[in-house]
Amino acid sequence: PFLRLIRTEVEALVDEKYGNNYLKQKKIKQELTQVNAELKRLKAEVASLEQRKAELLASLEKST
Repeated sequence: PFLRLIRTEVEALVDEKYGNNYLKQKKIKQELTQVNAELKRLKAEVASLEQRKAELLASLEKST
């Protein structure tokens, strides 16, 4: 409860000083950064899996 009181006071101060949308924009930018990082990680994983798939298919063709 004590931390919430301080947080709300800080948020009120930021709203007063920078405007109502400042915190919303900061939160959106932070989430966008996280989404972009996750996309980058997933793209790297997909590339790795595609490479492994190609290796397996090549190995399978050599066997037959």
